[in-house]
Amino acid sequence: MEPCGNWLKAARQNKGISQIELAKILNVHPVSVNRWEHGVRNPSLSMIYKIADIMGMTVSELLNFDNVVIVK
Repeated sequence: MEPCGNWLKAARQNKGISQIELAKILNVHPVSVNRWEHGVRNPSLSMIYKIADIMGMTVSELLNFDNVVIVK
């Protein structure tokens, strides 16, 4: 699996959720989210499905989200 940092950070910011908020929703430590976004670690497949659900996206949309222009 490719490092998820780009698509995760882009999707999270587009949704207006902080790393801490996302960590609370996913019931993980905020350091985990930070490590995912910096490419140090990757979330499990089940966690990717949860993240996609939170973002209101399919997994395919989420994994390709870094190719999308973020509108603020």
